[in-house]
Amino acid sequence: MYGMQESTLFKLSLWMGLIGIVILFGLTQIIEVPAKEIASITDDDLDREVRIIGIVEKVDDRENVMFLEVSQVSRIKVVLFDDVSVVEGDRVAIIGTVEEYKDRYELVGEGIEVLG
Repeated sequence: MYGMQESTLFKLSLWMGLIGIVILFGLTQIIEVPAKEIASITDDDLDREVRIIGIVEKVDDRENVMFLEVSQVSRIKVVLFDDVSVVEGDRVAIIGTVEEYKDRYELVGEGIEVLG
């Protein structure tokens, strides 16, 4: 059409796609969900991803799910479906989605990092 062969256009589009994927991957490594205070979680946060940092007060490890109670000044229940090694007293950072269950907020955890 403009002097480019079909194979050249294919190679160009393939390279541009790969470059785009690399850029997106790099951005996901840089962008971090900001930490939120448990006490400041409201209805506006429902179904949104948040990051909390707190102390594990209670661990209830069942066969396919783990329930944590994490505290700052306030407390929130965290539901994890991953097998993680967490004990009471650990300081953790958790990223998850805010849900409401029995008129209380809880966090469905997507990732957890033990800070100490």
